[in-house]
Amino acid sequence: MGIATTTQRKALLNNIKLPMPVQFILNKLNDNGYEGFIVGGCVRDCLLGIKPHDWDICTSALPEQVMELFEDFKVIPTGIKHGTVSVVFDDKPENIFERTTYRIDGEYKDNRHPETVKFVTDLESDLSRRDFTINAIAYNEVKGIVDPFGGYDDIIGKRIKCVGNPNDRINEDALRIMRAIRFALRFNCDIDSETLIAMVKNKELLRKISAERICSELTKIFSRSLLPFDSSKYEEIPYNKRIRLHIYTLLNLIETVVPEIGHINQRVTFYRLWFANSSNCALNMSIILGSNVESKYFMEILKHLRFSNDIVSSVCNIYLYAECIKKNFYTWAYTNYSVFPSEIKISKYYARRLLHDLDYQTINLSLDCAKVFSIHSDMTQINQLIYIECLEKLRKEITICKENGDIYDLKYLAVDGNDLIKMGYKGKQIGEILSYLLKMVMKEKIPNSRDSLIHTINTTFVSDY
Repeated sequence: MGIATTTQRKALLNNIKLPMPVQFILNKLNDNGYEGFIVGGCVRDCLLGIKPHDWDICTSALPEQVMELFEDFKVIPTGIKHGTVSVVFDDKPENIFERTTYRIDGEYKDNRHPETVKFVTDLESDLSRRDFTINAIAYNEVKGIVDPFGGYDDIIGKRIKCVGNPNDRINEDALRIMRAIRFALRFNCDIDSETLIAMVKNKELLRKISAERICSELTKIFSRSLLPFDSSKYEEIPYNKRIRLHIYTLLNLIETVVPEIGHINQRVTFYRLWFANSSNCALNMSIILGSNVESKYFMEILKHLRFSNDIVSSVCNIYLYAECIKKNFYTWAYTNYSVFPSEIKISKYYARRLLHDLDYQTINLSLDCAKVFSIHSDMTQINQLIYIECLEKLRKEITICKENGDIYDLKYLAVDGNDLIKMGYKGKQIGEILSYLLKMVMKEKIPNSRDSLIHTINTTFVSDY
């Protein structure tokens, strides 16, 4: 395995279906004496049977020649200094196509961007500057696949391998270290040994990369399941050396770019990520941080990495409420850890409180987080199983409350602020009374009827009348 057979090549080629605008651009370039190919990720994705998100086109035509050739269309000089212009078919994002002139890159002084680029006339020179062999494949219907660096075979062999010398590629752009891990996890591939050695050797270069770019890669990695999409036996994942190596390497890289996190317990963190099997970035970050640092440092670390305010808030809320759920276990789960799971009773009030405090998605993520942190905890195995069963019963109770329009928000109360104003109440007292009524209704101390609530107000509070 590792070398594509003729049959495999034909099968993969059948996956390439060019959209009409892409075929039109290639035909127009070729009909006017220029070369034009789709290239990079779109070719890779087609060969893997994945629908591309966008279609990159490379050509021997210079930017000015492309703009002249497509003068009947809107053409945007997206990055004309680097040879890129965009041909716009309509205002839909999927119908805007970047087209870049063949080029080679000059010196990389910042380990991220070339100081200069030089336009060239041959495709292979252009492909030689790309990061990995699976991204250095070009295609058009005239010449078929152009693959001078063996990317076709690496797709078949499930390998992530740098084009040419891996030390050179990584020194050109250190972010390729993170991208290698992302592709390896996404496509369930091995990383070529020389490429992996170069990644580890040059990992300190990641410190020169902006936090925004690191954050972007981490977000892409943690916004999909870290488990391979073709894994049929979930329970065997912890014993899969390939996946374990990739996640351990990723955690080691996070140590490098986030020195505040200190030493990561890779074994515990790996098992918790495996148990979560989540494609939610905030939950995955909650697991990594919660397994290795105190929660009071979460915000500092996430802000340092330039995560959005929404992600920062989500990570902190998910972990905070997961801890609260565990801490308050005996207030919402009526069990002594010795009863059968079927006998466990769940507090409706606690379910309502969570719905009152958080949005439904965050509640579910907090429950997932609470479940994950029972792994490698001080719980016995039997207590852990009962705890997880209780969490799932709490999740079910919350869902029932939400779907049945249960009382967990002021908008569901049978009285409102206008009623209190008519009764002579003012200012903050109105909010205090409504909050009190909601709490009593949620606890089922009083029924949610207008008469009952007004009676409670009259016997409990004094108005300014």
